[in-house]
Amino acid sequence: MMPARQNTSLVSLQYLLKGLASVGSDLFVENMELDARKIQENDVFIAVAGSQAHGLEYAEQAIQAGAVAIIYDPASGGNFLAERIKKQQRIELIELADLTAHISTIAARLYQHPSRELSVVGITGTNGKTSVSHFIAQALATKNSKLQPMSAVIGTLGWGPIGQLQETINTTPDAISVQRQLSTLLTEGVETVAMEVSSHGLDQGRVNAVDFKGAVFTNLSHDHLDYHQTLEAYGEAKLSLFKSPSLEFVVLNKDDEFSARIVQSLSERVRVYSFSRSEKLLEAENCWFISNEQLTSTGLMFDLSFNGQAARVQSALFGAFNIDNLVATMAVLTALGDSFEEAVSKVASINGVSGRMQQVAKNELSPTVVVDYAHTPEALRLALLSLRQHCEGMLTVIFGCGGNRDEAKRPLMGAIAADLADSVLLTSDNPRFESAADIAEQIKQGIPSGTECKVILDRAEAIQQTIAAAERIDIVLLAGKGHENYQQIQANKITFSDVAQAQEALKARLMSNAGDDECKR
Repeated sequence: MMPARQNTSLVSLQYLLKGLASVGSDLFVENMELDARKIQENDVFIAVAGSQAHGLEYAEQAIQAGAVAIIYDPASGGNFLAERIKKQQRIELIELADLTAHISTIAARLYQHPSRELSVVGITGTNGKTSVSHFIAQALATKNSKLQPMSAVIGTLGWGPIGQLQETINTTPDAISVQRQLSTLLTEGVETVAMEVSSHGLDQGRVNAVDFKGAVFTNLSHDHLDYHQTLEAYGEAKLSLFKSPSLEFVVLNKDDEFSARIVQSLSERVRVYSFSRSEKLLEAENCWFISNEQLTSTGLMFDLSFNGQAARVQSALFGAFNIDNLVATMAVLTALGDSFEEAVSKVASINGVSGRMQQVAKNELSPTVVVDYAHTPEALRLALLSLRQHCEGMLTVIFGCGGNRDEAKRPLMGAIAADLADSVLLTSDNPRFESAADIAEQIKQGIPSGTECKVILDRAEAIQQTIAAAERIDIVLLAGKGHENYQQIQANKITFSDVAQAQEALKARLMSNAGDDECKR
């Protein structure tokens, strides 16, 4: 994989800003950056008006590093800062109102519109984005594919081909990084990119200039209301993906009422594929009908019909919601040209995704330990409902809630955990700048009085104690952090992995059992 920063040719600044802003004297630039610390010779510094500080406050650092021009937003004191810079420095300063909305377009021009030569499928929804994107990329990489296209993902777990992921900071990277990554993937021979598209990314215009060929809607439930304020605004952000003028097809979860709003917003030329369990849609065109679902201790199976064709699908994955994720993936495959049989064959061999209903390696004497990213009420509900069907013994959930995030969901998650699990243990998640004890108390407000609920704020200790005490037929769900390899406490990110902690606890349990057996002899 080539480095992410790869644009080596010089591009006219007038071309990059055509129709957006006027340039006094044309310059030829090599790259653009939002972070002054990343500026190199012949770069353009994009100075946005941030929530904490205006980018122009770092103008001198960018100039010293070799920036030849600065594009700035006049908002939040931008003009005042620009006038001060003009008195101290000789550099091209270009004013562009509502700058964040235009960065994607400028970056797409810089990288020669890479998404026009790729099949980019955007996946949005509260839950399932990571799983669906990875499932699509896995399926397109299978030997069963006629053309065997190279596929890649951009999302929470990183960007690049499966098995070669490079780290990302956000689910949907900033507007420049999106175009840069797409350009890199195109150069490397990738043909299809499955891209997670978050509500934040949509609202902030990070994908405004991405030419999406397809779009997938998984579901809409309570999340990110600390940012969007209302569920209505959250939905509107999601809706913008389906208004992309380049769309050729969409895949919709017809069992979620928000799909009806999406259909109303679509262009007539967009092909609509869907999936559902409603018998009303059994004979509907291009609808994947799901029935006869079974969850067992070894995986899941279900019946599927589509345009008069039928199949029984089996998978080693855990979680009823993974049925939806698998079917959404098959719908995308058929939209991209696969037959029904090819799509069914490909998903049969799909592996799980890190931190998404991930089963931690165990032995026959240990309980089943599952690590899942469920950090919203709906995700936790679905995880527990699914694991209940897989579980032959007691179902225990260990979870907390992130600090400095949506507080309204905390008691909701407490109520769900108390209702659906046999045992609830509250612990820390990423408390950030809040008290982990206070967060636990807010979660407990949703737990009915008299319900047994333990609190062990040290997450490692909570995991160790629970796994040590569990029976072989029990299931322990570690919810909330999933793939994350850290805990954020105050401003510090401390190395921490639920998977690693569970593995250590299972190993300690095995050694303890071996010691007990030796003593009995």
